[in-house]
Amino acid sequence: MSKRTYRRTEKGSVLILILVAVSLFGALSFTVAQMLRTGDAEGVGERQARIFGDEILAIAHQYRQAVQTMRVANGCEAEDISFETSALTGYAHTPAAADECKLFDSNGGGVSYIAPAADWLDEGQGAQTGYGEIYFTGRTCVVDVGLGGVGCNAAADDEELLMVVPYVLREVCEQINTHVNVDNVSDTPAQINGNAVNFSANKFTGTYSDSYQVDKAEFRGKMAGCFEGTGAFTPAGTYHFYQVLIAR
Repeated sequence: MSKRTYRRTEKGSVLILILVAVSLFGALSFTVAQMLRTGDAEGVGERQARIFGDEILAIAHQYRQAVQTMRVANGCEAEDISFETSALTGYAHTPAAADECKLFDSNGGGVSYIAPAADWLDEGQGAQTGYGEIYFTGRTCVVDVGLGGVGCNAAADDEELLMVVPYVLREVCEQINTHVNVDNVSDTPAQINGNAVNFSANKFTGTYSDSYQVDKAEFRGKMAGCFEGTGAFTPAGTYHFYQVLIAR
């Protein structure tokens, strides 16, 4: 073999090695990226779950602050708050709400509706009513928040104005509780007693009434938290984040 032929062969071999190395590096980078995003094959990783939990809490904080501003600056009563938006159905306020009391109006809360990101949610619950939406209700009392005493009181106006993100991942739920100082039970979100919400009904349209409770020691007095469901409307093995927008 001539030196020239040898050099061409050598260069070709080096080029092949470089291409193989680039290919392997790309595959490795993709694998690492997937590991950082999902943690492991069983579910989302702790770091990513913490990020998702922080995103949910940031939206909840934004909405709560906007509601408080409407009450103070615009004079909106607790019954006046409206969640009407083209992105959701079932929130037409009765009587018609003033723009200044609409959360998603530039003259009111001045915030945009942000649908839950797919990454936050348990895709296995995708067929459930309420999946992929933020839910607002005035039918739930959170024990020891506002007027709600132990067990709440059916005769009192103690139902909160509540925002709920349904069907979040358990890992995200755990991280949210850690952030807001709600105790997880054996590293798992506490399961409430009975139904806390009914995503098929009771959307807030201006009326508060006694229907459901967030009643468990871990959530007493907590303005925000994430619980495991139980009962017909929020089945066991499903996880739901709540934020009190107005305590009553």
